[in-house]
Amino acid sequence: MKFPKTEIRVEVSFLTQAQGGRRTAANLSDGQYRTLVIAGSRNELSEDEAMGRGQYKLFGIGFTDGPEAALPGSTVTASVFPLLYPEGMAELVAVGVFSVCEGRRIVGNGRVLDPPKAAVFPAAAVNQQH
Repeated sequence: MKFPKTEIRVEVSFLTQAQGGRRTAANLSDGQYRTLVIAGSRNELSEDEAMGRGQYKLFGIGFTDGPEAALPGSTVTASVFPLLYPEGMAELVAVGVFSVCEGRRIVGNGRVLDPPKAAVFPAAAVNQQH
């Protein structure tokens, strides 16, 4: 399933298993890899962040248009779309970097490659002007 009006292009660097990342490849090609992200670059999540409390909020995204096998330790490009909280995408675009989470684990870090037009995420456009 695609959401073309809200997809953004990103680059993601997955951590190796030794760094606390995934032990298997993630399929980023078809929208089935859905996970949580937090805007900003992190090494770990506090308990408050993992529970959705505090300054930073976790929100769900799905990956599409990426490789079928994004291996641990690899850097890949893909598109992401919001699952239920489109306002989180505006924050992600405004900050420009994010961490990919699976439960309390950070499994990768990413950056926005191609920010969408202001009409898609007006709050992000306002934040980028400052």
